[in-house]
Amino acid sequence: AALGLDLGAHPLYTESEHFGRQTLEMSYDALRQALVNQLELFSDQCKSLKIKWTHIKAHGAYFFSQQ
Repeated sequence: AALGLDLGAHPLYTESEHFGRQTLEMSYDALRQALVNQLELFSDQCKSLKIKWTHIKAHGAYFFSQQ
């Protein structure tokens, strides 16, 4: 932010062994809640630092999930 760059969230699956890069099987509600939790934490940090964020970019593992 100090450099004038856009700041955004990059939410991921909540598994730490593979840094969120492995697809997890989870219900829609569990996935939704995990995303909400991550985005709320990110937003709260930005607010505390008085920094505006501009975008959300989903982690690549979300795009490779089977539906």
